[in-house]
Amino acid sequence: MRLTKIKVALRFATARFMGSFVLAMVLNAVSSIGSAQEGSNELFGTSLNDSTDGQNEDPIMKAMMTDPRQPDRSRFTGRQWFEHEFEWNEDSKKVPRKTDVQTTRIGLVPNVTDGDGLGPLFNAKSCAACHVAGGGSGVKHNVTLITLDPRVRPKDDHVQFARDLREVFPALVAPDPAGIVPRADVSGQQLVVMSGMVSYNTIVHNYSTRQGYTEIRDRLASHVDGGIADEWFVPENRTSAAIAKQPVIAGRYREIDFYLSQRNSPPLYGLGLIDGISDQRLMAIAKRQAEESGGKITGRVAGKFGWQGQSASLFSFVESACAGEMGLNLLALSQPPDPADLPYINASIDMAPQETRALSNFVSSIPKPLEVDTDVASYQQIRAGEKLFNSVGCVSCHIADVNQAKGIFSDLLLHDMGDRLQGPSPAPIDALGTAGVFSPERLKISNPPQISTAGGGGYYNSGSTSALLPEPYPFKRPEKPQFPRGKIDPDAAADDEFFASSWDLLQREWKTPPLWGVRDTGPYLHDGRAESIEDAILWHGGESEDAKVAFTKLSRVDKDLILGFLNSLQAPRLPDEVP
Repeated sequence: MRLTKIKVALRFATARFMGSFVLAMVLNAVSSIGSAQEGSNELFGTSLNDSTDGQNEDPIMKAMMTDPRQPDRSRFTGRQWFEHEFEWNEDSKKVPRKTDVQTTRIGLVPNVTDGDGLGPLFNAKSCAACHVAGGGSGVKHNVTLITLDPRVRPKDDHVQFARDLREVFPALVAPDPAGIVPRADVSGQQLVVMSGMVSYNTIVHNYSTRQGYTEIRDRLASHVDGGIADEWFVPENRTSAAIAKQPVIAGRYREIDFYLSQRNSPPLYGLGLIDGISDQRLMAIAKRQAEESGGKITGRVAGKFGWQGQSASLFSFVESACAGEMGLNLLALSQPPDPADLPYINASIDMAPQETRALSNFVSSIPKPLEVDTDVASYQQIRAGEKLFNSVGCVSCHIADVNQAKGIFSDLLLHDMGDRLQGPSPAPIDALGTAGVFSPERLKISNPPQISTAGGGGYYNSGSTSALLPEPYPFKRPEKPQFPRGKIDPDAAADDEFFASSWDLLQREWKTPPLWGVRDTGPYLHDGRAESIEDAILWHGGESEDAKVAFTKLSRVDKDLILGFLNSLQAPRLPDEVP
């Protein structure tokens, strides 16, 4: 039972960080060097004086002089952007390094899209590759995440800590958004400043357009006891069965424990309708759930998009996918850094604001699915299956209608789904709470030394955010890396201030996925581990444990009636276009 008193009024809380934080890892390594001697940046693996041809030219003025877009691109519709396969732009101007003070995002020109195109890091070349006909896709296009154990903290030697992180995965030490700008001091000596954000949760992309990344990605397996099976890690070989067998892979390098997990592409049906649902409406649903269940079901309001409610609006969700999944540099969001060459930046944008807006408008137009009769069950059987669906308790979270979203079968709330669905990345802590249920003084915040916050948005709870980090429960470090580090008892959490708002408890929270179109959106659950709808039901736990147990006690005939009802929820046809 999950008691409502363990919830926290998080929107008013302040804390140090969520997905990333800026590590005050500043080395004032001042050394006497001659004018002919090059300084080196060991952490980021490049010479500080490294440069490219043409760096003396003003990159912004050059960009404004020409726009290499093809005429057909200027007339792209939203659907064309959805289906467009981006390519690496080998003809883009050679971009300066971050050692050039001109390469700041302030200088980006909104309507000049002569950036590097696809990547460097990407998971697919188009939206349609991962969202087939507006739906989801198989596990081939899963997103792999790497999450540091939050009990990993730098000790006295911050330099060694950064080197160790870079050995595990260089993107865990991302360049500071302000850039790495070494300057000479008055004595002629070079001041080497290495400042970076330590990301506790970031994406391990499947592919890169540039050299060196494949070796870095493959190196992760060397830090995992027994390595990583191709059926789990290699996109072309990945299977749901392999993920179900080992949903989370634990690794260790020196003092650093890390975890690998996956996310499956969510369907995009009816997102325009979902975008129009107010937080106040969801707050009312959450409050009613808590009252009617006696505190057993206590949904939490977060963003309406993403498996853990990471994005508050559809437009931000689409923009984050463009940057995070395809490596496109946008005016509002930068593409992920290249772990093989962290100082590299794309000095232009790859999609103009009006282009991402057209794409977002198209995604918003993808219709909701309609319930139809199928060969699996007659109309009467479908209705009987829906009644059983409601009677076992599924309807408590899978609500049929939410305002204009008729037939959504979701409450769009975060719920504790039990230890079997616990993942390394916690749900956002700066989400809205349920009115009258939470007590902000219960929040235990992390307060590590020499750490400050950084602005910016995160995708899959990755990247820099101005958000919050709950204190992880002080489980002892195991002899060998394992996930989770310790067992959580939600009942005991009500009287334990650490458990009540811990990182570990929030790892169990997932947003209730809409069931409209569920027949055509397999595999199921956040990482695609469930190959069938029934498999997905059996993985439920936590606040949904009672409903799952009730389902398992049904006869085979009644189970098939419920499955027949769910299989009547079919995918819609993709719209031709929007105005």
